[in-house]
Amino acid sequence: MKTLLRMAWLNIWRNKRRATLLLAAMTAGLVGVLFSMGFINGWLEQMLRNAVETYEGHIKIVGMNYQDDPVLENSMEMNTGLLKQLEQDPHVTALATRIKVEGLLSTASHSGIVSVIGIDSEDERRVSTIDTAIRHGTFLTPEQEAKILIGQRLANKFKLRVGKKVVLMSQQKEGDLGSAAFRVVGIFDTGQAGFDERHVYVLQSALQAMLGIKDRITEVVIMLDDIDHSDATATLWNEQIGATHEVYSWKTLLPFVHESIKISKSDDVHLLWYFFSGHGIWYCEYVVICYWRTETRNQHDAGHRYA
Repeated sequence: MKTLLRMAWLNIWRNKRRATLLLAAMTAGLVGVLFSMGFINGWLEQMLRNAVETYEGHIKIVGMNYQDDPVLENSMEMNTGLLKQLEQDPHVTALATRIKVEGLLSTASHSGIVSVIGIDSEDERRVSTIDTAIRHGTFLTPEQEAKILIGQRLANKFKLRVGKKVVLMSQQKEGDLGSAAFRVVGIFDTGQAGFDERHVYVLQSALQAMLGIKDRITEVVIMLDDIDHSDATATLWNEQIGATHEVYSWKTLLPFVHESIKISKSDDVHLLWYFFSGHGIWYCEYVVICYWRTETRNQHDAGHRYA
């Protein structure tokens, strides 16, 4: 093997043009592999960041059975004692309460199903980036009870702009139909087309009044100082409050993203990349060796001594 490799190396520079092309192909292959790995990892990290910072958070706490059956019957009481307990955790940097229900948004000429999210506008700024995604109008403020935020895709679909009036309807806890009129105060664009077309935001107090669920919420969203603490913190909280609440880390809420990142960082994937890179280098060397042997045989047959 050493002899063959030495022969191949010496033969490479007998034809500088061929050697340059082979080296260029090998370099391009290695650069392509490294670029692909970096691009995929960066894309997945950006996908995770967008999902976590736009809506999901690092950890989410919901009422019992709400994750499997997200109806108001499985909502939970606003527990200030629990919120204070969560805030005392050294890893918690911010938290916010929300109400999320499915509803019907209507205008004079259009209607469609949307996810209605009731928020505390000040707390929401600390757990998500939705306030920075406003492209037209303004973000919600505490005194804007009858105002609504809609996504850019939804605004285009329903031909809405800031100042236009819409009507929201959704089923109340007792089964009656609750409804209220809102005026568009802002239009957001998160860069996630599906999210922008399906979600609208109103103040939590306004949605509670519309649904007749005073002091009830559907979820608590928590941001930590480090996303890597999510699993351990969620496990700890499940042990403490798991009898009355369900606690989920982002890995449970975003299984596709989690599994994709896990696969991209696995040793098997890296070994596969390295195998193909090594195979390309070996093939280039093999071509040189075969070329040299063929050339030697031809010269020998012609009666020349190869030096």
